[in-house]
Amino acid sequence: IFPGEGDISTKCTASTTISDKSNGN
Repeated sequence: IFPGEGDISTKCTASTTISDKSNGN
């Protein structure tokens, strides 16, 4: 989970790594 990506991280718990940063999902 990255700071500033709270909502996104919660939805993409499976890919809370690079996917969050790249896709933003």
